[in-house]
Amino acid sequence: MARWSIFFFLFILHASHSQIQTSIQNLVNRSDFANASISIQVTNLTKNETIAGYNNNLCLPPASTVKLFSTATSLSLLGKNYKPKTSLYCQGEIIDSILYGKIMIKGFGDPTLGSMYFDLPLDSVFGSWTKALRQKGIKSLNGDILVDGSQFGYQGIPDGWTWADMGNYYGAGPSGICVYDNMLNYFFRTSTAGSPSQLLRTEPALYELDFYNRVVAGKVRSDNSYIYGAPYSNVRFATGSLPENQAEFKVKGSLPDPELALGRAFQYYLLANGFDVDGELQTAREELWNGRLIIYDWSASLVAETAPHTLLEIATLTNHKSINLFAEQLLCLTALEIKHEGTTEAGLDILENYWKSKINWSGIRLTDGSGLSRSNAVSAGQFCDLLAYMYKGNFEDFRSTLPIAGKSGTLAGLCRGTAADGRVYAKSGTMNRIKSYAGYVQGKSGDWYAFAIILNNYNCSNASAVDSIEKIMVAIANN
Repeated sequence: MARWSIFFFLFILHASHSQIQTSIQNLVNRSDFANASISIQVTNLTKNETIAGYNNNLCLPPASTVKLFSTATSLSLLGKNYKPKTSLYCQGEIIDSILYGKIMIKGFGDPTLGSMYFDLPLDSVFGSWTKALRQKGIKSLNGDILVDGSQFGYQGIPDGWTWADMGNYYGAGPSGICVYDNMLNYFFRTSTAGSPSQLLRTEPALYELDFYNRVVAGKVRSDNSYIYGAPYSNVRFATGSLPENQAEFKVKGSLPDPELALGRAFQYYLLANGFDVDGELQTAREELWNGRLIIYDWSASLVAETAPHTLLEIATLTNHKSINLFAEQLLCLTALEIKHEGTTEAGLDILENYWKSKINWSGIRLTDGSGLSRSNAVSAGQFCDLLAYMYKGNFEDFRSTLPIAGKSGTLAGLCRGTAADGRVYAKSGTMNRIKSYAGYVQGKSGDWYAFAIILNNYNCSNASAVDSIEKIMVAIANN
């Protein structure tokens, strides 16, 4: 009788594995995937065995699933309780409550100042800074405000990002100073379809903006416009269409100069709250690019330090909301702490050195931390290797950063009402003709699985591709 029980168990196990492979093969055999590049792997982490797959060693551009590398690396090397900071300094002499010198803001890569994703208004931060200045006996400034975001350098954007990306909100690059998610909001008015739109204002106000508007009203239901412009340039071009007859329609773009935006906002706050400022607003980038040597002693006069959010909070939003800026910041923060050089290049070097001894690194190419670059290449097998490594160590924290199918983040609409609802924890990736998912599934048996699915160059809609992907997830969850 025992022999039959074991045979029956093995039969059921083989059948469930076959269902996963069948769902994979059904995707591969679709006519609209005939010219597609596909890499898929499913690994039983509990039993440490790969149970299904297709081209699992084929490296492909995976879009935003690259964020798994950035978040896993930063959690592993910096720890979940690490807090990026922004510091306020003063330099000079205080006479009769007047500072004769400088007020200086130095950024260490905190992406949360003024962020729409956190419940901490920028005015609250400025209020604590102003209070700290007054406690130091300073009520007015005879001198300049200097904002320094040089800790991450001034490359502007990672290699591999295109002209079509960098002016839009998702193309905001990493910087030592971040504010408002490095986002510039444009407000347009539209009338009848085919007529030119009118730019009403920007938030924050950017008085230096040189804006070329080619956006027209159209019979569209959503934002179909694009902003073009290089980092640190106030020249912006806008094309495309917006819904007709809108009194005010918001379009999100990238902020040209976060240092300037934060400095100007703080300067206005001081003036509005009875703190006189008699001087100029300076940024470290402008000083350096104009060949002026900046000399100050950062250690002498720390006034206040703001570090409101943990790395785990930032990593969770990175993966749940797929925020490119946050992913790039995490990569650069890791480099800043370990190599004292917060650049994308240094971050990628640390990332590679950390993982190449832990997973199969052959063929991997990463040129950014967010997946926006199409020159990234990773295989499904390598994502499963990373997921397996995190499963053995920092599993609970890492898994907590991932959206849950049918419940949260970018997976909230996925697998609802199926066996996979609430059982899939994964990061999604989407670009034009790229769709990917990588993460964990807890099967009905209690076993944990790692899976990765990367699809490139298919001839159907994303929604249609996701239909087949959901069937694979359901098959895994039924195990």
